[in-house]
Amino acid sequence: GRDMVLAMTHEEAVTDIARFEIDSYKRMPRLVYQIQTKWRDDPRPRAGLIRVREFTMKDSYSFDIDQAGLDKQYAAHYLAYFRIFGRTGLPTIVVGADSGMMGGKISHEYMYLSPIGEDTIITCGSCSYTANRQVATFRKEYFPEEMKELEKVHTPECPTIETLAEYLKISTRQTAKAVFMMGTFIDDTNGEEEQKLVVGVIRGDLEIEENKLQNAAKANALRPAHSEEILVAGIVPGYGSVIGIRQDKILVIADDSVAKSGNLVAGANEEGYHYLNSNFARDWTGTVADIASAQAGFTCTECGGALTSSKGVEVGNIFQLGTRYSESMECYYQDENGIQKPVIMGSYGIGVGRLLACLAEEYHDELGLKLPITVAPWQVHLVSLVKDPEIAEELYRRLTDAGITVLYDDRKESAGVKFADADLIGLPIRITLGNRSLKEGKVEVKIRNDMEEQLSFDLASLVDEVKALIKRLENQITDSMYLEEWQLTN
Repeated sequence: GRDMVLAMTHEEAVTDIARFEIDSYKRMPRLVYQIQTKWRDDPRPRAGLIRVREFTMKDSYSFDIDQAGLDKQYAAHYLAYFRIFGRTGLPTIVVGADSGMMGGKISHEYMYLSPIGEDTIITCGSCSYTANRQVATFRKEYFPEEMKELEKVHTPECPTIETLAEYLKISTRQTAKAVFMMGTFIDDTNGEEEQKLVVGVIRGDLEIEENKLQNAAKANALRPAHSEEILVAGIVPGYGSVIGIRQDKILVIADDSVAKSGNLVAGANEEGYHYLNSNFARDWTGTVADIASAQAGFTCTECGGALTSSKGVEVGNIFQLGTRYSESMECYYQDENGIQKPVIMGSYGIGVGRLLACLAEEYHDELGLKLPITVAPWQVHLVSLVKDPEIAEELYRRLTDAGITVLYDDRKESAGVKFADADLIGLPIRITLGNRSLKEGKVEVKIRNDMEEQLSFDLASLVDEVKALIKRLENQITDSMYLEEWQLTN
């Protein structure tokens, strides 16, 4: 009769186990892992295994006495995950990421760059800077001016930044844009949810990155505010700003682009009117933070080069959790001086199903899959076209006795059906037993990833030839692997 919770992540469960197992510094460092099912009530499941509500993940969790220990385990996972993705044959890059609900100060994501991805990756072509757009930064221009007097002007039918700039014959960078969101906050005293209007203000030539705004507001969630919710605060949609608005019921987050630029045009909270020469601190105030969205063509903060953007699928992630879970769940250890301290934690995960989906995206053609030999469920697809099953079964036994994994197609189907299914399944090596080649003591071998390469091996030496071919295909994968030099960025 008890309620059952379907876990979207397992940090709490692992911490609960650890707090009873780890009571002394002598029992660390410690690393535990699992391959387990998770559930998330995703409102937009799509794209097969890319985004699903039930999925399998490989997770590991590290426990250390201090930050130095966590750094060591984090670096080990950083490189190990590169090796794992490299061995699968999936090209990935690592990007700086937002820790989000996981907490902690440092996190990285492993991205497979593909148009099917939902994440936007910002990269500098001139240096190594790479980050998820959710946290990406760029070099901003500021336009400080000597403050002028605030002036209210008539701006009919100008509810957008573009129409306003055109009407006033000014650049969009001379305007201040307000974005209205409803934030969900958790009351620390009673744990109850509270709704509050969050206003993000940014210069008109830039866009707000919602994830940055949510982090700056310290909100649990954000959604676009409805017109009625905006009006209740005394703000007029389309002509709104926080000038003259009581801020005890709203939360204002100002991008540094408006805080460091002067005399901007802002809404007057009256239909058809705006203010000229609004200035942060004099006319309105708020918490200053970077809430701007990085875009292609913007300037890199590291080297001044031009940023580019691309789509990616997150296939793995690593988090420095710190004491986020150990303090809240009382997972403490006793140090060498007998003092109770919180365990320092890390969390690391690979999406197994999503990884397979990305491999299918990377390795396929119009006929089907072309799976790398390091991830294929079988190394060889054995297709028999001869009438005597003993010949194929004997070859099957020889291959499997040599440690080669084989999918044996002994169906009573035509050659065309068997070949089409073999191409669809996409195993790396196809061995065909045909009457004509057998008369010459040979078998036909085809490499799925190279349909032009047609091989013919003697039946007597086939096992050794196939083992050499497997080794060659494995080397092609490992030779393409690369490891990035580990750099811990704070």
